[in-house]
Amino acid sequence: MSAQDPMESKLEQIFKFALELPDDYAETASLRRVNTASWDSMAHVSIIAGIESEFGITLEPHEYELLSSFEAAKEIMKEKV
Repeated sequence: MSAQDPMESKLEQIFKFALELPDDYAETASLRRVNTASWDSMAHVSIIAGIESEFGITLEPHEYELLSSFEAAKEIMKEKV
């Protein structure tokens, strides 16, 4: 894993857990809801819950839809944290 900030590292772990990806999965930055088979509605809820729990924040309902990729999650988090 390349050097990255702690927030991004935590997000990676949340996505890997929710999407049932292996710990050594290296393509996290390319994850998109439209092209990731395991990203169903339950995984989406798991990602939201993981973010809220890990970072102690509450995502707004309009942000649920904006959360369509790993990169989008990073952008949302930059505004929240």
